[in-house]
Amino acid sequence: MAVIEQGRLGRRAYCPYGPTVVSKDALNEALTSLKTQAKSFGVDFLRVEPQGPVSTEDLESLGLLHCDKDHQPADTAICDVTISPDEIVARSKQAARNLYRRNLREGVEISTSYDIADLDDFLRLIHQVAERTGMIPFPDSYFRSIAAALFTTRNAGLLLARKDGKVIASLIFYRDETTMIYAHAAADDDYRKLSPATALLMQAQIEAHNAGCTSFDFFGIAPEGADSGHPWSGFTSFKMSFGPERVHYLGTWELPIHPLRYKLYHSVLGLTSRQDKNKN
Repeated sequence: MAVIEQGRLGRRAYCPYGPTVVSKDALNEALTSLKTQAKSFGVDFLRVEPQGPVSTEDLESLGLLHCDKDHQPADTAICDVTISPDEIVARSKQAARNLYRRNLREGVEISTSYDIADLDDFLRLIHQVAERTGMIPFPDSYFRSIAAALFTTRNAGLLLARKDGKVIASLIFYRDETTMIYAHAAADDDYRKLSPATALLMQAQIEAHNAGCTSFDFFGIAPEGADSGHPWSGFTSFKMSFGPERVHYLGTWELPIHPLRYKLYHSVLGLTSRQDKNKN
């Protein structure tokens, strides 16, 4: 499965975190199929992020070229949630355990919702975060599309933290048969010392366990060994406080279909990048 993306400099077929394969031969078969389909859409190149028992050397031998920048995080953190809820809590660092229990003591109620109307509380909070930090969230229409497409099938949903009836933190997750994925979160700054976001993520793992999932994916962390100046260092420390295992992927790779147009694409892209650096 691939998404056809029309950029300013060309058209590509993109497989986020895919294709998933069992061997190098299977990857070659998948790429052949993708190329055949891509040609019918006038695609200039494939962009893939292969998953499975394949190596960098395997990708290079199949003609794939490593991108200068990964388009999905190449590193993530994943927890086993087949263990009991008590063990999930115990696995976390003491600070995370204490904050989770403090939220429960102080009357914070955490619930799961697949009601599209509850998305309004998440949007209110994410706009508060944007105003406070200067971050640029996805447009409301993006989150509403997620809800419309995936809430009814329960492949996505919300966790809500309420205190005295008010939603003070909210989290959007994705879920399939085996894995729950932490996607987006926002919390009311007035309750920062209480840290309801910590309670939400602890409860999210418990919810994943109760739903029969085997894994909880915290989605995206800084590379191992990154220093404190890395832009992801803060939330990486937060995610790692729950005791997950680090997982490293092979990153983003491209396969030219029309070599001349692909070369032109990267030439123009490189020129644009240099111009932007000069302006800065």
